Amino acid sequence: MDKKALKVSQKCSKLSEGLSINSVKKAFSAALSGRIIRIYGEPEILVFMGDVEDHVLVRDFYCNCKDFQINALIQKKRKACYHLLAACIASEKNKIAFFSFDEVLARLIVREIISNGKTITLRRILKRGQENGETEKEETDSKKGC
Repeated sequence: MDKKALKVSQKCSKLSEGLSINSVKKAFSAALSGRIIRIYGEPEILVFMGDVEDHVLVRDFYCNCKDFQINALIQKKRKACYHLLAACIASEKNKIAFFSFDEVLARLIVREIISNGKTITLRRILKRGQENGETEKEETDSKKGC
């Protein structure tokens, strides 16, 4: 990925401050591969679907990953982790998958991630959608920003 391909808005650029170039590349890859899922609207709660772990994101504000908690919240080395940057990029590129879950289901998904590191419930819903031929997910409109 060349530097031109890594160009982001000023808002996303601020989130990338302090992140390594490898973290920025990982954020772009994750954002463009559809790994950011919006599960609830107000407050906007997103899930970063990881290979090993899933993460709960509150847009531009919070990620439950250890990197964010240590380097952003405690040591104040940077403003975000690569998961939050990926969500910002995904929003700009209109790549956030949108699901309208009620509060009970959204809480269950968040609880699974906090307790187990992954959400089995959301993964089953996504798999069921793929099996039913639903390859296109409704995406957030890019005007929402990060």
